[in-house]
Amino acid sequence: MKNFGDKTTLLPPIGLGTGLGDYKKKTDYSEKLFKNYYKLSKEFNIKLIDTSPVYGKGMSEKLIGKYFHQDRKNFFIATKILPEMCTKQNVKISVKESLRRLKTDYIDLLQIHWPNENIPFEETINEMIKLKNKGIINHIGLCNFSYNQLFKLVKFFKKGVISSIQVEYNLFERSAEKKLANFCRKHDISIISYGPLAQGKLANGIKQLSILKKISKKYNCSISQLILSWIASKKNFFSIPNSSSYENLVNNFKSNNLILEKIDIKKIDEKCYTPILKINTKKIQVTDNYNRKVYSSLEEAVENKMNMVPSPIELSKEIKQGNFLKPIRLKKIKKNKKIIYDLTEGRLRYWSWVIAYGWKKPIPSLVWEN
Repeated sequence: MKNFGDKTTLLPPIGLGTGLGDYKKKTDYSEKLFKNYYKLSKEFNIKLIDTSPVYGKGMSEKLIGKYFHQDRKNFFIATKILPEMCTKQNVKISVKESLRRLKTDYIDLLQIHWPNENIPFEETINEMIKLKNKGIINHIGLCNFSYNQLFKLVKFFKKGVISSIQVEYNLFERSAEKKLANFCRKHDISIISYGPLAQGKLANGIKQLSILKKISKKYNCSISQLILSWIASKKNFFSIPNSSSYENLVNNFKSNNLILEKIDIKKIDEKCYTPILKINTKKIQVTDNYNRKVYSSLEEAVENKMNMVPSPIELSKEIKQGNFLKPIRLKKIKKNKKIIYDLTEGRLRYWSWVIAYGWKKPIPSLVWEN
């Protein structure tokens, strides 16, 4: 068990994420799956259950409400406010609807799903504080906020107001280690890692995987269990792996009982690291190979017909202020005997960067090994 937030709550380091695949599709959220979630969470003493109103357009919250409400006090349920719902009045509406779907009268952790610079963060958090004072929520959290955004909020609010920040963290994406981790430790803010298994890739390339395989044999565990235990070894880190596979869920949850030796933690720290590179934006191609429903051209990004919040233009302003969330992801390919890069993840950030700086300034990137 680990301290969560201001040390008034203890939780196992590994929880459950319930956003699946194209997480807006209702069909991905089945009764059977959430029944398994409940059964296995009870069996393996999983406490932290993370959801959002956007997952399955409310289906995730509804099914959590159906199966988890019978043992409500045994679970730590975390949900979110969508960026377009961050006004004072809409926070109340969002929470009321989440409570209804979750079949509960309180939320353990209420998080802002994504920063919306059009609405002052102070307005949103002050409303969340009012809900906390009424006992409707127990903790306040953030998701996908940059270090600079968090720093300003912690300066504005007293210590203990913000309990957690949820960011992507895994063996490939380790940006949180630079400034965020130490800052959060000093201010009693827990870091919740989503995507801890790097969307099933686990690590970057054969060399890293072979190192992990060797260490996993020592503990008679799987590589995924090893990675989750590595994240759990970090003082204020929690992780919320997600899966629709019964076998994978069991495998992940068993990690709560795995303790790694310091020598192996250090080896993973040092040997399984992917450096952040600065890549020329003109050498990056945007294709439809990855089924990303995001803009394919600069013109589309500027128009923002999908009404994304924040919009690419708004995000470009944040980037200029130093609020670049994390590196984009690229795959190195050869084209006409030249090395170029395929953009595998981070289109919104990519176009926002180009809007902010044109085509001249290289963009921070992580490159997948073949």
